[in-house]
Amino acid sequence: MRLTDMWNKMKLKSKLLTASTFVTCSILFVASVGFIVSEVVSLRSSLKNDLMSYARTTSMNLSAALAFEDQSSANETLESLRFVRAIVGAAVYDRDGKIVTSFVRDRNTSIPPRPGQIGYYSGIDHIYLIDSIVLDGEVIGSIYVHAELRSF
Repeated sequence: MRLTDMWNKMKLKSKLLTASTFVTCSILFVASVGFIVSEVVSLRSSLKNDLMSYARTTSMNLSAALAFEDQSSANETLESLRFVRAIVGAAVYDRDGKIVTSFVRDRNTSIPPRPGQIGYYSGIDHIYLIDSIVLDGEVIGSIYVHAELRSF
């Protein structure tokens, strides 16, 4: 039996009930999709702000280590980012763009050999940012921080 035949044989009360159920379900579906999209956008924005805070705080703490070329202090400072579960990799570069120190949480994460342009970049499941390390108004290096969204 075809759907149109079934519809034509239904009583008016059943047709109204079916139509209102369909409309209600459709509205709930659209609202749910809107809510999910809103949450994903909010999560990404929150993670971006958190990463910027971590990167800026860490870069302020790294400025002395870079200025005095203290590798041990730079390693120790960068290692503090390991405690942030979403961060899967980070690196510190000197003013010439050479890696001073870095860490990766797993083998699937790679650190770029050069810092690239200062900014914030995102993909479907990851976010990374590159920021300047400044001491007395002079750029003395940069920091790279990579986070995965699947950590949430």
